[in-house]
Amino acid sequence: MKKLAVIGAFLWPHFGFAFEPALPVATVQLADKTTADMTYALPVGVAENDQVPTLKLRGQVEQQSWRIDEGGTSPRAVMETLRTQVVEQGYEIMLDCPAQTCGGFGFRYAIDVLTPPDMFVDLAHFHFLSATKGEGEDRKGLAILTSRTALAGMVQITEITSGGVATSDRESSQTETVRPVQRPAPETAQTTDLISELQTSGHAVLEDLVFETGASALGEAEFASLTLLATWLRANPEIRVALVGHTDNTGAAETNLAVSQGRADAVLQRLTDTLEVPAAQLEARGLGYFAPVTSNKTPQGRDLNRRVEVVVVSTP
Repeated sequence: MKKLAVIGAFLWPHFGFAFEPALPVATVQLADKTTADMTYALPVGVAENDQVPTLKLRGQVEQQSWRIDEGGTSPRAVMETLRTQVVEQGYEIMLDCPAQTCGGFGFRYAIDVLTPPDMFVDLAHFHFLSATKGEGEDRKGLAILTSRTALAGMVQITEITSGGVATSDRESSQTETVRPVQRPAPETAQTTDLISELQTSGHAVLEDLVFETGASALGEAEFASLTLLATWLRANPEIRVALVGHTDNTGAAETNLAVSQGRADAVLQRLTDTLEVPAAQLEARGLGYFAPVTSNKTPQGRDLNRRVEVVVVSTP
């Protein structure tokens, strides 16, 4: 059992490694995973031309994540506290950037992130920091990612410490660039994590619904996300959700508001008519392009912004 000491408004976890983070008191640890010997690509530069520069370090890798149960805790505020600790503990910062400066979608999908429910990342609201300490065989690496859900702050810390088996072709301290991984295909992107995210954060995107610019009709496919959502709602008749449609920024505001409302209405109709969800558990709203999750400057960004989100509005 790991020891926790209260210092003012923070918890100080004693893990026996180089970096010891102090986190807010209302913090719940979600994951603690250790690999004894591996090569880790530590991001040290922002995403440019679909590439992220990395520093390859070898050693023991520990990944931990926490949920901060404090309303309004922002990724920037949490990172400001952690950044101070990083400097005080003798690390040299290699990269320190908010979502859009890092590279947004491209950067997020190039870095190593724990899967939900251990870590949730808001593509428009995250902050990343990497740092190193020491030289040669004793060089240590640190990667910190802060983000948020609708109800809580999220923190992931990855630490690479010395202790790996040295070999003649050791790749420590070599730099390279990596390309962002592709977003999962629509038919595989949504799993039971949808329900976990709804229960944890109170909202989730129906990721396997695809809407072209200006279109609101829903295809005839059996979307896995809707099947999961319908099963959950039928099993929990006391829960009500809002289906919120969103668009990219192509076209006039009035047109996009109408399109987003049409998308939300189309999902509601599929849930009631085909999947037998009581209409009393659903409502539909359209927000147009007024609540993007990322920049509309790229095709990838516009694709992410064309979405229907589920928001839990009533629970037992």
